[in-house]
Amino acid sequence: MGTSLQKTTAAGGRRAIRGGANEILDRLGGLQALADLTGSSTNTVRAWRLIGIPYKFWLTLQARAKALGFDLSAETLEATKVAQREKYRASRKAA
Repeated sequence: MGTSLQKTTAAGGRRAIRGGANEILDRLGGLQALADLTGSSTNTVRAWRLIGIPYKFWLTLQARAKALGFDLSAETLEATKVAQREKYRASRKAA
C-alpha cells in the first residue's frame, strides 16, 4: 500500500502526488500558511520537514488538504514520522 497526497482531476479521478513531509507542506501552502493555520511558528513548521508532522496537527492538515481538493490520509502522515525515525536510527548506528 503506497502513501500519497492525491488531487481530484477534472475527469473525477485522482492524481497521486508522491512525497514525504516536504511535499505535503509545499502542497498545503508552504511554511507561513501552515504556521498561520496551526498557530505555530514558521520555524516549528520547518522542523516538521526533519522530524515528521506531529499527530496533533493531522486533522487540521487533512481539512486543509480537503479544502484544496486533495486527499491526505493518516497513512501518508504516519509515513512522515516513520521515515524520520528510520533516518534517526541509521544516524545513531553510524555514530
